[in-house]
Amino acid sequence: FDILVKGTQDGRRDTKGGVSPYDELNEGVAAQLMAHSEMMVNDASELGRASAHRMDVVRLRSFLLVLASASLLILSAVLTTVFLTRNIAGFIDVLKRGTQRIAAGDLDYRLETMGHDELGKLGEAFNNMSARLQDITVSKERLQQEVEVRRLAEEALREARDEMERRVEERTMEARRQADLIDLSHEAIIVRDLESRAVFWNKGAEEAYGWTREEALGQVTHVLLNTKWPLTFEEHMADLTREGRWEGVIVHTRKDGSTLIELSRQVLRRESDIPSSILEINIDITDRITAEEETRKHAAQLEASNRELQDFAFVASHDLQEPLRKIRAFGDQLRISCGERLDAEEIDYLERMQNAAFRMEGLIRALLNYSRVTTKAKPFSPTDLTQVAHAALADLVERVRETAGTVEVDPLGTIDADSTQMGQLFQNLIGNALKFHGKERPAVRVYGMPQDGSGGKKRGRARSYTIFVEDNGIGFDEKYLDRIFAPFQRLHGRTAYEGTGIGLAICRKIVDRHGGTITAKSIPGKGSTFMVTLPVKQPKGGKE
Repeated sequence: FDILVKGTQDGRRDTKGGVSPYDELNEGVAAQLMAHSEMMVNDASELGRASAHRMDVVRLRSFLLVLASASLLILSAVLTTVFLTRNIAGFIDVLKRGTQRIAAGDLDYRLETMGHDELGKLGEAFNNMSARLQDITVSKERLQQEVEVRRLAEEALREARDEMERRVEERTMEARRQADLIDLSHEAIIVRDLESRAVFWNKGAEEAYGWTREEALGQVTHVLLNTKWPLTFEEHMADLTREGRWEGVIVHTRKDGSTLIELSRQVLRRESDIPSSILEINIDITDRITAEEETRKHAAQLEASNRELQDFAFVASHDLQEPLRKIRAFGDQLRISCGERLDAEEIDYLERMQNAAFRMEGLIRALLNYSRVTTKAKPFSPTDLTQVAHAALADLVERVRETAGTVEVDPLGTIDADSTQMGQLFQNLIGNALKFHGKERPAVRVYGMPQDGSGGKKRGRARSYTIFVEDNGIGFDEKYLDRIFAPFQRLHGRTAYEGTGIGLAICRKIVDRHGGTITAKSIPGKGSTFMVTLPVKQPKGGKE
């Protein structure tokens, strides 16, 4: 730069190697200027960024400051509004409650002092108004109270009168209803005074005795009805007066002259502990007394019949069998002594005679067994049917062996019964099942089931028990069901199946004595099932 200045001052420009110092200076200056320019640009950019960041910071702070100022202003406004609102609203609420108190009639109510501002003045004005209103309404309230007292008294008097009228009407209607019910009663109802004059006579009494109400009222009832007492009338009245009630059987005479037996219940009615009247209710028991008398006669006849049956059983067990035994014995002697001199026809006659005597003896034994169901009966007692069935089966072992059959006895229940007759029942039913078999070997099953009152299976305590005897025998047509239980009735000839035809009749008689039922269902060729239903518990007592 100094060389350039000196050359410039001397007016000359030296060059070295073709490059003047001026050009070199220009290039250096230019280079330095470019470098400085770039540095300035960078500094300017940095300054711009710093300025922008600063502006953002300043702008944010300004915004936050403005926002905080606005929030404070709004909060101040809200707090002021809330305070004023609560203050005014509280006063309005107090004023409202005071108005309600005044409206409810509490004229002594006053607002508390609210200060010296406008609200305080308004409260003071309210208190003044309440005081003036109290002064004005005092005399009016007294007048209204007197009017209200009189109105309430009149209303209470009217309600009492209405209630009394309602009660009188209800009692009247109730009395009418009771009188109608008494009048509709089938029993004869009579009310008589202490001198036995009728003062009430219902329709039941009219129908029972034939006298109308108009004819009976005022009449002495025991004279009108010709009453027959179990004791004298004076004794009857003495008992009624002493006990206050009486019950017994009396006999009355109707208007047509016929008599009826009645159960009479009489009650002495008292008023203030003083006898005033007698209520008499009479129930006709003529039919019941007649039925009881018929029952007694029937029982006497039955007892006589049983005695005759016992006499017959004695005769059948001794006198009737003795000639048969002699017939058989002499027949045997005749066969032994004269057998060689008798031809075939005479021997056939002799055998028929002995067979007839043998069948007659069997029939007599069957009749004897039939009669003994009643005459030789034992008292009922708890009976294990399983044990009884096995005992009966033990007596049939020979028949089971002969028929090559099988008998299966399931566990059975326990009932009140005559164990001997139960054994006979099982023996007859199982014996028939073994006897009436077809080509197959007989198979018999005995089982039972508790029953309820309707015949269904009982889950709880059973009232009855059904015994089933099931077989695979020849069966029968169910149209003969009633016939098979009749004495000496047979569905097959004697040559086909032996027996007297009285076994099932004995079964039915045993079942009837135990208060049960016996029936059967069967298909010809498919077997039969006999069903015996017996009560689990028998009435207390001995032999039925």
